[in-house]
Amino acid sequence: MLGTSATWPWSGRPCSGYLVREGDWNLLVELGSGSLAGLSRFTALDEISAVFVSHRHLDHSSDLWGLFYALLITSTRRRVPLLAAPGVVEQTVEQIGSYKDLFFEVFSVQQAGPGSFPLGPFYVEVAEVSHTVPTWGLRLEAGGEVLAFSADTAPCSSLEHLARGADLFLCEATYLEEDKDAPPVHMKAREAGEVAARAGVRFLLLTHIWPGRDRRRAREEAAAVFPGGLGLAEEGEVYRVGAGIMAAEAREGREAI
Repeated sequence: MLGTSATWPWSGRPCSGYLVREGDWNLLVELGSGSLAGLSRFTALDEISAVFVSHRHLDHSSDLWGLFYALLITSTRRRVPLLAAPGVVEQTVEQIGSYKDLFFEVFSVQQAGPGSFPLGPFYVEVAEVSHTVPTWGLRLEAGGEVLAFSADTAPCSSLEHLARGADLFLCEATYLEEDKDAPPVHMKAREAGEVAARAGVRFLLLTHIWPGRDRRRAREEAAAVFPGGLGLAEEGEVYRVGAGIMAAEAREGREAI
C-alpha cells in the first residue's frame, strides 16, 4: 500500500497508489499525489515492470510526472509499459513541457481500453466503471488467484463483473452513510460491502476513504452487509493473496493482522 487517501493527501496518507508483485514482476497501480514517495520501501525504480493508471484525476495520476523524471534521470529502464485511461498521458505530457518527447522514450504507452489480455505473469481484464471521466477498473489473475481493483466508481454492473469471486477486492469507500449529499460518482463503505457481497468476494479491502472520515466506522458500515473477510488498507502494509487466504503484514516488523 503506497497511498490510500481520497482526493488529497491527509495526515500521512498519500493518495491512491499500490504495488502488485508476482514473482519478480512489479506492477504499479495508480500514482496519486504523494504515493511515489513510498515506492522505495518496496522496490527499486529499475525493478518496475509496468504501470497502470485508471483515470486522469490527479489523486490517481499526478505522481506519474515524478516517476517519469525519476526513471529518466536515475534509472536504466526504458520503455516501461504504461497502461492508461484516456487523458492520462496527454495531461502528464502537457505538464512535462519541453521534455515531452522523452516521455515516450521512458514509457511504452498503451491505451488500456476495455478488454482482456496477458501482461507479464498476469491475465488482465479491464472494464469501464461509473465515474465522471473515463475510468478503468482492473482484474488481475495469476496462479489461480484474483485481485480486483475498483478505481473510482459508483456501484455498477461492470464493477461486479470485475470483482466476481475475487480473492482480494481492493475497493474505494470514499463516503460514509452520514454523507447524505455525496454525489453519486463514488461509493459509500456500505455500498462497497454490498458490491463485494453480490460478487462473492473472499476478502474486501477498503481504500480511497475521504480525508478526516472515521475509518473504523467505514469498516463497520461495510461489515454490516458483507459477511467475508474485511480490512482497511494502511500505508506500508503488504497484503498476500494465496491459496484463498488473505493476510497482511507491515514492512517493518509489526505482527501480521
